[in-house]
Amino acid sequence: MDVARPIPHPELAELADVVWVERTVTEHLAFKLAALELVLTADLRRYVGRCLDEVDDAWDQLERVEVRRAAALDAVAVAWGRPPSSLRLRDLTDGPEPWATVFSDHRDHLRLLLAEVRRTAAENARLCAATLAHVDRDLELLADASRWSLDLRDAPEALRAPLRLVPTGAVVGRGVGA
Repeated sequence: MDVARPIPHPELAELADVVWVERTVTEHLAFKLAALELVLTADLRRYVGRCLDEVDDAWDQLERVEVRRAAALDAVAVAWGRPPSSLRLRDLTDGPEPWATVFSDHRDHLRLLLAEVRRTAAENARLCAATLAHVDRDLELLADASRWSLDLRDAPEALRAPLRLVPTGAVVGRGVGA
């Protein structure tokens, strides 16, 4: 009969679980930033607001997980007779096995994810700035619209004639004789 053995260093097991969640949430943030990049690159402006909201939600999730990680790290520090906030995740890569390997793997993967998040966020900022410059030019053109005029002197008679409406409000004809 198999008897479950207690996990040595249960505080490390709890921390490993929290760091795994942090890794998953960071991956989700990277995905949302990549989706925003695709929307910006494709110039699908109607989806930008929604994508930004989803990125904000992912950031909020990550912040909540970081608070949980800090609390779990403090619990490990206290269990090891150290003051709270004195332990960092990288300190655990020199700890007891199998935890040193577990935390080394988490550290390496989080570094890659954070580099991806930074790179994608920087590209998104560049794309947003370019989009804003384009929108700004459009607004300047619209502001100058008061100087525009439509010269219909050379247009065909059908374009110069007013629309004729029937009582239902539907357009039935245009131009001479309509």
